[in-house]
Amino acid sequence: MNGRSPRTAFTFVDATIAAIVALVFFSVAIPLLARSREDSAVTRCADNMRQLGQAVLEFENAHGELPNAWYGPNFSADNPSLYSGWGTRLLPHLGQMELYAKYSWRHHYYDPVNQPVITTPLSVFQCPAAPADRIMVGLTNIQTNETWADRRAATSDYNIPRGYMEYRKPRVDNRVPSALMGLSNDGADRVCSNIIPRMSLVTDGTSTSIMLAEQGGRPDYYIKRVKQEDPSKIFHAGFIGPWAGWGSNWARCGSEDGAREYKGVTRCMINCNNGFGIYSFHDGGANVVFMDGSVRFLPETAEPTVLFALLSRAGEELVSTDDL
Repeated sequence: MNGRSPRTAFTFVDATIAAIVALVFFSVAIPLLARSREDSAVTRCADNMRQLGQAVLEFENAHGELPNAWYGPNFSADNPSLYSGWGTRLLPHLGQMELYAKYSWRHHYYDPVNQPVITTPLSVFQCPAAPADRIMVGLTNIQTNETWADRRAATSDYNIPRGYMEYRKPRVDNRVPSALMGLSNDGADRVCSNIIPRMSLVTDGTSTSIMLAEQGGRPDYYIKRVKQEDPSKIFHAGFIGPWAGWGSNWARCGSEDGAREYKGVTRCMINCNNGFGIYSFHDGGANVVFMDGSVRFLPETAEPTVLFALLSRAGEELVSTDDL
């Protein structure tokens, strides 16, 4: 005898037990890992929105007014004849002075001169849960519908709600503006434009008035997380989506299948489709940032009437986020 202990064989039973233990471990660990990644994406997305919200407040402090959701003919701007967006005006407050200096305010945002700027993907405008580094190909003039197939723009997953349009039977079309829209309801059927948004107009309270909301995935069209074959069917496919463009849209009750019918058919407003309403790639809801800079995760089950109240800046509704 050489004094060494005899080697113990690794039996079939041992292997089976090890396999079962590994299977149980991974069946528990994989969902936990996926949940951790989802929670991380929600948090990082909220951090982006918090940064954008802070940039809006810094803009207001510097200019004495809020950045408009969009700029162009009939809307407030330094040059009201030229189209531009809120994202470009926030660049100095997002640490992007070099990019801001390259932008030409003598041209529309979609002009070839501005292509080097607006094709630059910026992580602060991209939710980590959404597909990364999307580029919109083909930009459109909203007034003439002229489209340039060779012009591109990096997209944003964040949107300035223009307010709400509530459809009922019989139809009532209420266009009530949100905090960053240069629009005002005059009590009649029409909407006045060319009003500079200011903090003083947010009379519903800064903690209950939404500044920004998620509307991710553009320029692709998604219905309930399913990417659609024809992206041209998304609402305003040619000009809503770029961070440098008109990143704003009405919030409406819409159908879950993306149908363009909004006369009280459904109560769906969050994560139904990214053509209208609020849309994210998170489970169960979406992030929004309020006018006080705070960020909150809104559940998909939120009542439309409460969301309408939170979307308006001066609707005189007595609600809070606790009502969600």
